[in-house]
Amino acid sequence: AWLARNTCAPGQKILFTTFTKNLATDIASNLKKLCSREEWERIEVVNLDAWTRRFLEKQGFTLKLTYEASTRDDLWQKALELAAPGATFPPEFVRSEWDNVVQAHGIESSEDYLVVSRVGRSHRLTRSERKQLWPVFQEYRALLSERGLSEPADAFRTASRLRVLRSISFS
Repeated sequence: AWLARNTCAPGQKILFTTFTKNLATDIASNLKKLCSREEWERIEVVNLDAWTRRFLEKQGFTLKLTYEASTRDDLWQKALELAAPGATFPPEFVRSEWDNVVQAHGIESSEDYLVVSRVGRSHRLTRSERKQLWPVFQEYRALLSERGLSEPADAFRTASRLRVLRSISFS
């Protein structure tokens, strides 16, 4: 409310984001009580997923963020079958590696995956084992893409890159 009142120039808005829809709704409700109508019109409160999806749609991306465990389970199973038939890694380990190493570090290439620190992971991986796993991660991303889906972390990175490129190209 203070920012809208004291720092927001005409035509500008303050973006207030949070990770959850419910919290965004609660914050918006409370801000409406604190702000005049004019101040409230200068504030946008939205959860991060909704903002990211909307931003990417404006840039021409049509994708849906996926949270459904059943959808992800099916895609992981297919990725393992296609990219690593006969793999010795348990599916739970592969998914954990994806979540806690690949996504957590924003890894998008096999080169980066081969050198990323895995401190704190319970199972050591050799360079050869990492090379065996990378095609599974690529296949999983490809399967998501084929269905117009994205995991939130990938969507956030894409939006962030586009936002940076957009600000550079317009300045």
